[in-house]
Formats: sequence, C-alpha cells, structure tokens
Amino acid sequence: MKNLTTLMILLLTCSVFAQDLTTDSTSQFSKADGAMIGHYLQLTGDVNRAVYLTQSAWQLTHSFSTGEQLAEQWRMVLDHNVEPLNDFPTVNSHAYAGQWLIQYTDGMTLDQWRLIDIPGSSLVDLGIQNLSKSQKFSIFVNLQQHWRQILEHTDQQLNWLTIPNFKEPPQFNSQGILLQTVLSLLKEKRPTYQIVAQSNAQGIHSRLTTALLRQSWHREQGNLLAYYQDWIDIYQQIEFSTQLLGAGIQLTFTEVITEANSWWISQTESINYVDDTINSVLTLLLIELPKKFKNPDHFNTQLNQALFVYLWKTSDPANYANHPLRRTINNQLEVCLNLSQPAMILPPDPITNEQFISCINEAANWGLREAQSTVLSGELMILENSEAWSRVLQTPYFQSINYIPINSLSDTDCRSQIQKKSNPLEWLLAAETFAWLHDRWPGLSNAWPAPEQTSHLLSEGQQIFQNSQCLTARVVLNNQYEQLKTQWQQLKKAIIQYLENYRVNHLAAGSQVDFFKPVTQFTELSPQDVYISPCDVKNSCGAFIELKASSSLLDLFPNHLKMAQQLGLGTLEICYDQVQWRKRAAERTHLNNNKIANYTGQLSFQLIGKYDEQIVFSKQIVGKNRHLYLFGENTKEVLDMPCPLPIIGKQIITQLDRGTYGLFPNRLTFLTAQRIDVNHVLNSNWVEGEGWQSKLADENHSHFISFNELPEINQKVTQQFAFHNDQVQQQVYRTLSNVNLAGTNDSELSSAVFEYNTQRKKIEHVVSALYPDLWTNPQVSAALRGNNRLVDQQFFNTALSAQQHLLDMLNQGDQLFSTHRQVWQELPDIENSQMFEATWEQLKDVQSRLVNR
Repeated sequence: MKNLTTLMILLLTCSVFAQDLTTDSTSQFSKADGAMIGHYLQLTGDVNRAVYLTQSAWQLTHSFSTGEQLAEQWRMVLDHNVEPLNDFPTVNSHAYAGQWLIQYTDGMTLDQWRLIDIPGSSLVDLGIQNLSKSQKFSIFVNLQQHWRQILEHTDQQLNWLTIPNFKEPPQFNSQGILLQTVLSLLKEKRPTYQIVAQSNAQGIHSRLTTALLRQSWHREQGNLLAYYQDWIDIYQQIEFSTQLLGAGIQLTFTEVITEANSWWISQTESINYVDDTINSVLTLLLIELPKKFKNPDHFNTQLNQALFVYLWKTSDPANYANHPLRRTINNQLEVCLNLSQPAMILPPDPITNEQFISCINEAANWGLREAQSTVLSGELMILENSEAWSRVLQTPYFQSINYIPINSLSDTDCRSQIQKKSNPLEWLLAAETFAWLHDRWPGLSNAWPAPEQTSHLLSEGQQIFQNSQCLTARVVLNNQYEQLKTQWQQLKKAIIQYLENYRVNHLAAGSQVDFFKPVTQFTELSPQDVYISPCDVKNSCGAFIELKASSSLLDLFPNHLKMAQQLGLGTLEICYDQVQWRKRAAERTHLNNNKIANYTGQLSFQLIGKYDEQIVFSKQIVGKNRHLYLFGENTKEVLDMPCPLPIIGKQIITQLDRGTYGLFPNRLTFLTAQRIDVNHVLNSNWVEGEGWQSKLADENHSHFISFNELPEINQKVTQQFAFHNDQVQQQVYRTLSNVNLAGTNDSELSSAVFEYNTQRKKIEHVVSALYPDLWTNPQVSAALRGNNRLVDQQFFNTALSAQQHLLDMLNQGDQLFSTHRQVWQELPDIENSQMFEATWEQLKDVQSRLVNR
C-alpha cells in the first residue's frame, strides 16, 4: 500500500512537470493561422513536401501523444527528406465510362449521365495511407482549407507546431468567382504555385479548377503527356457538367484555350518525340472545347473514339464494343438502361424493385464474373511459343490481361503469386453502371438486400493493377527489352543471310559483292578453282599445264571488271601464250660432231588477262635461268626456231670425215629430241623457283605490253549493281513490311520478322496490363510510341516508303536501341495504379450510403 502511494505521488509529480514544460513553451501559431500556413506551404512550390507536412500534422493532432512527444515527432517530420514530385497524371475513369456507354450503348445519353457525378467534397481525406499523385495535387491546391480544419478541430495546444524559416505570406485579393480567378491568373501566365495560393483563399477548388491548375503545373514542368491528360480531364469535366458557364468566364476560358492551342502547336517536335499519336488529338480537343460553351449537348464521337484509343491502347474500340462475344452483356445492359428511361413527364417509376435488383445483380455479375471469363480476360496459362503469343497480342491488352503477367517472367515462385484479374474495361463499365443504377434509383437502392456486392466489386477493381512484389517494373520491363534486343540481333543476322543467299542464287559463283557498300567497293576474285591454261595450244609450244592463280594476280584486273564478273556481266580469265625460247644458243655435243648441237635458252611466254575475249593486260615473262631445251641438227634454221616442237623426233643424218676410225658406212643417224619439258619449267618457276607469279603481281602497269581497263564497262556495272541492289532490298522490305499474323515462316527472314514483331507488341501489352501509369513517363512513352521509338512495324513501312537503304535502316535501328537502353534500368518504383480512382470514389459513396441507411 505504501509503495502504491509513493508511485502515485511520483506519477503526479512527473505529470505536473510535463505540463509546466508545455505551458512555458511559446506557440508559433494559433488555431486561426491554418489558412496562413497552407498559403505559405503553397508558395514554396514543393507539392510533395507540403502534402507530407500537412498529412503528418493531421496525424499528430489525432494522436494521444504528450506535448513533448508531439514536439519530438514534429521535429522528425521536419527533418525527413521528401523527394519532390513534378508530375501528377490523372485519368477520369468516370468520364471515360460515360463517354463509352453513350457512344456504344443504346440507352445511355449525355443528359442521363450528367445527373450522376462523383459525390462529396473535393477535399481529399488526409487519412488515406497511400495517396496517389493526383490526390496529392488535389490536397496541395486546397492546403488552406486542410490546415484550417486541422487547427480548428483539434483540442491540443499547438506549442509543438513550428515551421522553420516561416514568413507570413502576402495577402491576395480573394474577391470574385473562383473559376474566373483561376482563368484570369492563368491568362496572366503567373507561376502555378502563386495561382494556387491566391485562388485557394476564395474557397475549395473544384475538380475543374484543380485540373486547370494541374495542366498549368505540367506545362511549366514540360511534362507533355500529363499536360495532355489534364486537358482531356478538363474537356470531360465541361462535357458532363450540369452548370453552364457565364459569358465572362466563357470569354476568358476561350482566350486561355486559344493560347494553350498555340503553345501546344509550337511544341510539335517535342510532342511527337514522346508520342506521335496525340498532337492532332489535343489540337482537335482544344478546337472542340469552346463549342461546348455554346452548346452543352455537343458530343464529338470522333474525338471521343480517339481518346478511347489513347487510354485503352486499342486501334479499334468500336470493333471491341460491338464484338459478338459481348452481345449478351450489351443486350442486358441496354434492357436495364432503357427500363430507366422515363416514359412521360413526371411518370411513376418505370422500373420495379424486382427489375432494379435484377439489373444490379447483372451489373455486379458483369464486373465480378463475366469480366474474368476466359474470352474476355484470358487465362493464367504459360504460352509456349511465339505463335500462341501472336494470337493473344491480336486482342487488346485488357482482353488478354491474365496471359501477360504470368508470361512476363520465368520465375516459378513469382508465377505462383499471380492471381486472376478482371478485364479492366469490362470491370470499369460494370462498376460505373452499377453506381449509376444506385444513383438513378436511390429509393430502390436503400431497400437492396445485398449491399456486400459493392465491397466485392470495389475490391475486385482495386486488384486489377495491383502487382505482386516480384513483378517490379524495372525487372520485368528490362527483361522484356533484353528479349527485344536479342530478337533484333537475330533479325539483322537473317537479313545478312538473305543477302548472302541472293548472291549465291543470282550472281556469279564466288561473288563477294556487298550490297551494303557502294558500287566502287574494292572486291577480290576468289582464286579457288581459277587456273591459267594456254590461250591457244598452237602457240603454247607443247605447254598444257594449268597454273593456279593467286588473289594478287587476279587483282591485276581493274576493280570494275572484277565487279562485272561477279555481277554476271562477263567472264574474266588469264591464259598464257607465245611460249618460246629466247636468247637461244647452240653448243657442240660431247661427240665433237659439228653436225649436231645442244640448244640452250631462256623460256619466255606472254601472260594475258581477258574480259570476254577483250585483252585487259598482257605481260611478257622471260626466265632468267638457261635451260638445255633441244638436241638437234646444228643449223641456223634450228637455232632460229623459238619453238622447236615441229621438229621433235625428226631424223638427223650426219656424214663422218673420211678415215675416221675406218667406219663404214661413215655416217651416223640421230633423232631430234626435246631435252626439257616446258610444263616442268612453267610449274617449277610459277610459285617457287623464279617466282614469276609474285613478281608479275608486284609490277606496275608501265611494265606491261598492254593494259586496257575497258572503262566503257563501268556504266554497265553501275546499272547492274543498282538493279540487283534494288531487287534484293525490295524483297527484304516486302518481308519486313508483311503483317504476318499467322506466323507463316516460309523463310528464315520471315521467321525472324515474326519473332521480332511479336516481342515488340508484347512489351507494349506488358506496360498497359501491369504498369499503365508508365504511359505518362516521357522516357517510356518515347521508347514505345514516339516518332523516334524502338523499331516496330511502322518503322519498316516508313523505311520502305522512303526507299531507305537497308544498311541505313539497320544502323538507325541500332541507334534507337542505344538511345532507349537506359530507360528500363532506371524506372521508378511503381505504386498501385490510380487509373480507376474516380470510379473507386463512386463505389465508396454507394457503399457509404448503403452502410449508413
């Protein structure tokens, strides 16, 4: 008991001491300073830090901490490093769904959709744990109201609340209509953070003024894609607004739009670099927007379809909307929408409770079950080959959303974590129809017996773009990019091989013509199977040997003649002629018989290069070594014979001097004989020996008997080269530009094109299905949709139309891969997509009303 009393006294003493500390502290702000704090934080221009401080302050005012604890926690908040945010892309899913239902459904109209809107205040709940970028910007533009609520609705002392370097901001004129003020300030081109601070003093920003401020911010930051989405949101806000704008606001708004249109057009080059599909769309949108001021019912179906193409990344949304697979969905939807049409002025309810429940259940079933059907969302199934992938990629990404994540990585553990998802478009239309029916018939909604379906539908939608932790964008997309680059290398190899096959099939054997080089390219004739033989056996003095030609010897032919042979225009050959003995001499034989002699000389011949029997070069070759080439009659006639071949074997009858050894009869008979084989001399000295071939190749043209380059052949070579060059490139481009959806692989090249195009489409589907927010990342969009994007089917078609040389095309493709290489390795961490944020708000409102009924 004594211990308990002592403990109580100690606790009381500590409590009083803590209170004294708090009381002695001096407060920097009072509860009336909330708007001033918000105003100051807006003027810093740091959206993310301002929102972080605001949300932290809200959490502290809702805690049970002591004053000392609050001061310490706030100091930690102030010391925390917050990365700045510069882009806040927004998708108005509620408006997109309305535009889709109006355009592709019989039963929904613009007037009917206008009756339904996202309910509640535009002040974002500060208690949300994972704020989206769009929510952060909405908080920022309304900081003054948020801080006013934080300070006015807390019972705590504010002694802990300090802001370093705080300076009381200037007071702005807060008179006038908020929208008019924002438009006027935008017209003056004030910095966005100043416009936010000045206009927020007039009240809470609407979704329209928030969107106007957001597009001003994105223009300053140079984020053209987010700026584009902002104007779509503004257009949709005007389209579905039930309030008409005053004449003064219309005039100022039109001036702002006109200036924005001029600025947008001035950015054409930058716009096309990040996405070459959006320039004309926003230009049309800014032209159409003022028309809505004069005619609220103005509805441009062409423009809306272009917006669907951008959001859903499908080339033909109308084809999908009217697909036979969706016939049952469309029929049931149109029945329920037409039941909700009033039949007369102030009619009784045209829909019964049973019909309402049936329609609600159909909408819930649509979003929870039919949206997950195989035909509308695919399966969690491994696709084994490119043919299967090609069939999947022929459908929009939202129709194949379950095939994509499970085939994006080969990690088995990661695949086991993937859950089946709903078709995002079908879920959106179902969820918005579900919410629309509830808002259209609030009385029947209150009596609805199964409100838990709202929670199920909301949860299903929130899971669509929520990925397993192993499916990080950096890992998945870098892997997809590397696969694409590998397929590009394979495609280049296939093109090179196609050119090689063309050479084999259409040019001369052994041709080395390179279609990636000019017609003046240096080329060599292959010495393989090239032999030098007699030009005419009558002039070869019995030589018949075939001598091997070297590359150096073949290079004696001018380059254009070598090209001519390889292009099939003519034939080059080298032969030898005028084989004979020169510098001949007669020597007595050992018999000391003056009637006979041995003849010696140096072998000589002409080497002649021809192009289609026209002599190109002629060179006389005389051997240095003397050879005993003949035994024959010792006469001047024999000595004068350069080639004694005709007398070989001829008898030589000699008469001996009288008395010589007493022989009778006194004569001897000999046969004229060749003492050395000409072929042997040629062969032994061609490569080795005297090395005639190498010496010949080293000499310049001045040492030749004749040298005629035949320049008139040049023009024929140029024409023939151009013909074959055009032929082969046209053939390659026809294969590259062929949309081979069936995967018919009739050649190595067509197979490589098919594999590449399949992977190229796949990477876009992966981004859309797993990380749709990345489409507002300028680097990602530029790599996949800009006019300097990675090679795709359009790239090949453009190259063909421009008659671009294949080498230039391939080099350009390599450069594109180099340009966009780092994008995938530097991707930011992707939070859960907020693509359906507006629709989630709709369902949360329905859920809240059903719970609180």
